[in-house]
Amino acid sequence: MDLFECEKRSRSVLPIIKRALVEELHRRGLKVKEIAELLGMTPAAVSQYLHGKRGKGNVRIRGIQNLVEKALKGELKQEDVCELCDKLVMEGIV
Repeated sequence: MDLFECEKRSRSVLPIIKRALVEELHRRGLKVKEIAELLGMTPAAVSQYLHGKRGKGNVRIRGIQNLVEKALKGELKQEDVCELCDKLVMEGIV
């Protein structure tokens, strides 16, 4: 059986979105531990995104600022990330 579309995206698109989120939060001055707590990741995972070991690829993501703002307010939901993922796939960006 082939992978479901969401499984494929979780391996290819989602890491790129997470990397963009982590990088933008870091640019805004948040520390690794703070980013990890905010996004529900381990500090090790955040560090790997920051060092390019996860989420490889250099994709400029429109809409990432909206997710960052929601994350900073504690309002980021899974549906927000899924919506951006769908948009990226439909636009052929990833």
